[in-house]
Amino acid sequence: TAIGLLVVVALALLLRMYGLNWDEGFGWTPHPDERAILSKVESISPPSLGELDVLLDAEESPWNPRWFPYGSFPLYFLKGVELFYNLLPGDDLRDLRITGRAISGLVDVVTVVAVFALGRIVHSRKVGLFAAGLVALAVIHIQLSHFFAVDTFLALFAVLTMFFLVRVARHGNSRDSILAGLFMGLGLATKVSLAPIGAAYVVAHLMYAGGLLSSDTQSAILVTDKLSTALKNAVYGAIATGITFFIVQPYAILDWDRFYSDFTEQSEMVRRIRD
Repeated sequence: TAIGLLVVVALALLLRMYGLNWDEGFGWTPHPDERAILSKVESISPPSLGELDVLLDAEESPWNPRWFPYGSFPLYFLKGVELFYNLLPGDDLRDLRITGRAISGLVDVVTVVAVFALGRIVHSRKVGLFAAGLVALAVIHIQLSHFFAVDTFLALFAVLTMFFLVRVARHGNSRDSILAGLFMGLGLATKVSLAPIGAAYVVAHLMYAGGLLSSDTQSAILVTDKLSTALKNAVYGAIATGITFFIVQPYAILDWDRFYSDFTEQSEMVRRIRD
């Protein structure tokens, strides 16, 4: 299994890293979403130590992207790479392009491994390996790995959330609820369209409370005790979601009017109200 997974990961890495400079010769990336994201990454900066008092001021803070069609986490992530990775040859958008795409591809490789882990705990190692191989070869994953957009991040956080929700449904550990909440918060701060996964979050805790996936040793636990544990863990996970979301996308709250306006616009575009 380990050898098979290494082969799948190597194949996924090769397909995602090949041709990252597909738009070589263009002064700006032709991909409109990637161009908009890179532009916002260039425009934000963390406040200096002397400016920390403006961090919570949505109008004054240089850390506020003032742009919420997508979440802020991918922007902050790439900005952090830009700040700490000083080997870039310059500081214009072309320099961040390949770096961002490499990050996007690596994130999707992690998704391949996460799919293996999910398939293994739901079915078997063979099923997990086969599922990981399918994702490694999936054209849409390979395509989106060649852009720095939010899609590969969102896929990873969705799979990781579901992985821990399966564990929640089976074992009811507070740690799994908190980790599911953490990755759900990161996903919502990547793109708020992940919100429907909250239904799976509720169902997973109800499944544990109802003993639907319990082993023989767990089945003896009183239903009232399981219900109490499930409720407590669900609250812990929800708190983890809220804290994570606020840390990595604080201005969705602090700059609510702009966030709501951008979110509404995207929603109406998707529903073809704003054609």
